[in-house]
Amino acid sequence: MEALAWGGVLHYGTHNGSRIGMHAARASLRKLTENNCAAFAHTWKIANRLCGGLADLFQRKKIPAIVQRVGPMFQIMFTEHAALRNYREFCQHVDRKAYQQFVFKLFEFGIYTTPSATLHSIVTLAHNDKDVDFTLVAAEKALGASANLPASQ
Repeated sequence: MEALAWGGVLHYGTHNGSRIGMHAARASLRKLTENNCAAFAHTWKIANRLCGGLADLFQRKKIPAIVQRVGPMFQIMFTEHAALRNYREFCQHVDRKAYQQFVFKLFEFGIYTTPSATLHSIVTLAHNDKDVDFTLVAAEKALGASANLPASQ
């Protein structure tokens, strides 16, 4: 806060100083941190199951894809590489068309995620184990229905 006070750090934005926004943020943080941060534990647990299940599915089907994540935020990338470290590697090594094909098939099986390969997905408090099960079944069907997905070499 001291850096903000003397101007060393700039904090601009239409709603940054709004009393309503500040009260909403405080209420959200109170809710998220109650019960020893149970909300965070829930989203991480669900993300562990979902991301682990997707990674296992890609491996079992011999599809060159990875699931990279930070907590409940994750991204599916169709690539031969075990991990990607930056946007340059993303641009060089990710098969965006394969990702789009997979996502459009997911739509057909009741799962909506962004068709943009550059964006990530997030597990929320609204998600539960049944959602993970449904998503993994849909992902397996989508992989089976996607004719032109690359196979591992």
